[in-house]
Amino acid sequence: FKQKTAYEIRNCDWSSDVCSSDLNLLAFRMANPMFAPLWSADHIDHIQITATETVGVETRGGYYDKTGVVRDMLQNHLMQMLAYVCMEPPESLDPDVVRDAKSRLLEAVRLPDRGNVDRDCVRGQYGRGVKPDGTPAAGYREEPSVDAESNTPTFAAVKLHLDNARWKGMPVYMRSGKALWKRGTEIVVQFKGEAAANLLIFHIQPHQGVEIRMLAKRPGPAFQLQWAGMRFDYAETFEASRGTGYEVLLYSALNGDPTLFSRTDFVEASWRIMQPVLDAWSATRAPDFPNYAAGTWGPRSANALLERDGRRWHECLSREVLSRSGFFAAAPAVLLNTLVLAFRPLAVRAGATVVERGDRRSDLYVVCRGELEALGVDGERFGMLKDGECFGEMALLLNQPRSATVRAVSDCDLLVLEADDFRRIVADFPQAEAELRRIAESRRP
Repeated sequence: FKQKTAYEIRNCDWSSDVCSSDLNLLAFRMANPMFAPLWSADHIDHIQITATETVGVETRGGYYDKTGVVRDMLQNHLMQMLAYVCMEPPESLDPDVVRDAKSRLLEAVRLPDRGNVDRDCVRGQYGRGVKPDGTPAAGYREEPSVDAESNTPTFAAVKLHLDNARWKGMPVYMRSGKALWKRGTEIVVQFKGEAAANLLIFHIQPHQGVEIRMLAKRPGPAFQLQWAGMRFDYAETFEASRGTGYEVLLYSALNGDPTLFSRTDFVEASWRIMQPVLDAWSATRAPDFPNYAAGTWGPRSANALLERDGRRWHECLSREVLSRSGFFAAAPAVLLNTLVLAFRPLAVRAGATVVERGDRRSDLYVVCRGELEALGVDGERFGMLKDGECFGEMALLLNQPRSATVRAVSDCDLLVLEADDFRRIVADFPQAEAELRRIAESRRP
């Protein structure tokens, strides 16, 4: 078959949203010229591309154990998103022109050598943990048809460099994994800034939209700034339902439009980029597999990949994350939407002390995953903190020193809200603040 008449459709379970989002990204780039002057390394600090799943391999163990996350996700889906976000604007929507631009972008990706793989790539494999519904989750090596000593990664994070005039010196971080704490696909564009960095976020699944995070002045006479989000949501703006991945691709194929289909040169370029990673990881067994529990944020080394560069992963949270906690269950949606923008993620290892008894700092913590113990004056344990619970509210709302030391029993994923941010935000919600203070009083020992 000639390439122009051949349309390859592979498994689209994951690409249902990616197919339509590719066109949405293309539309955003071409139809909104106000962003064009900012779309370069001169103004953008870095880009993050994230695709995570809550499910494990389930019944696909035999297939997945021969494939792994790099072949399953990074080499195709994430490379497609990278191309649409970073390619030079095509001169037209002609399919060949668009695909030429995508292929040129991948040709600009610096090929990793063994040293780059060891330094800039992280692999992980999930072990036993907890599913989103609270039931136990099997480890990857315990899944049906999976080798009990498998070296196959179910998580990968990589740092890439684009050697072209537009993006030279700006890194792109990509990550994907199975059995993680949430299902979602996002592209985060972080702009440069001295004290604060604006974010442009493309939400791809489960809810498609575009969000800008910026500082805005709080209501009132005082000049006080607070993070705010401006979000466009496809479902709330358009009544027409979007097609599934198969529907979009079949429609394009029947109409002779190859824009969304990968051309041979694009596929070969994506393999050239990822093959050194596959070769390095197949040649050396991972000494720490499994290195993250099912239901968590992934291996701690993925956080270190960005922390080494003075950056961190942006976890796109929703108010539902906070509403799971009894402390915030009755809080109004507007308050939760505002608070969630101010929280930052914190991953701690088992045995680490999070707060010390008597400490005057009064940051608030929410437990996403893991177990922590509360210790009294003599170091005795008098309580346990688990998923959905929070701590620090008494020190924060009652203006008192920490009444207990809190130490991680297992590896934990936490959300942290600094005291000044909390007080500034809840000042606009006096009734909610009074209710939170009542809850804190009821928990006083």
